[in-house]
Amino acid sequence: MRAVIYARVSLEKQSDSSIEAQIKKCTDHCKYHDYNIVDVYQEKGSGTKTSRPEFERMMAEMNKWDICVAYKLNRFHRHIVNSAQWADLLHNNGKDFAVLDLQIDTSTPIGEFIFNLMSALAQMEAAETRERTVMGMQAIKNRGKKVGKPAYGYDSKFARTKNKDDKGVLEINAEEADIVRIIFACRDKGLNNRDICVELNKRGILTKSGLNKWSTSTVRDLIKKEALY
Repeated sequence: MRAVIYARVSLEKQSDSSIEAQIKKCTDHCKYHDYNIVDVYQEKGSGTKTSRPEFERMMAEMNKWDICVAYKLNRFHRHIVNSAQWADLLHNNGKDFAVLDLQIDTSTPIGEFIFNLMSALAQMEAAETRERTVMGMQAIKNRGKKVGKPAYGYDSKFARTKNKDDKGVLEINAEEADIVRIIFACRDKGLNNRDICVELNKRGILTKSGLNKWSTSTVRDLIKKEALY
């Protein structure tokens, strides 16, 4: 089986295992399972960053490997929902991954079971997040307080009616809602935030502030509000 190793250290955390130590542990794992190491991807930076050149290169070169190996799951992604979505992408493309600290290897039956369990937990967390969002917005409405500047895709009902009972109530902005759907459709196709910005700018789509240039931070913050949408 053709394997690649992914190692990453966060610049802000001194407790991370060194790049060399991660690669050594992953190499030992590959040797034990008779995996043929075809490449090693390594970089420094946060797992929450949208731009990780080596990670993106690894994903772009999926055709040359069968399994990717990392020391910890958070080397790939820090958030369980993102991890599950990424694992699902690999699964759909006939690829596997191994995480040493959790003893996950989706090329094995037990690894496949853990993958399915992880996906179920991610779905539960997403559902709970949606529920907390709805309850929080209702509580704000009941207290008569403003939610703040409406997120892209929404308008303030109070801004339209001037009725104090409508404070904190959001209305869907139909035109912007179409753009939100485009953004999530691009995300689901595997485009990163930078690529999504390029697509939006190419189409001449304006931001909430009326700018004709989208930034990766704007797209990232919008996608983080997936539960709201």
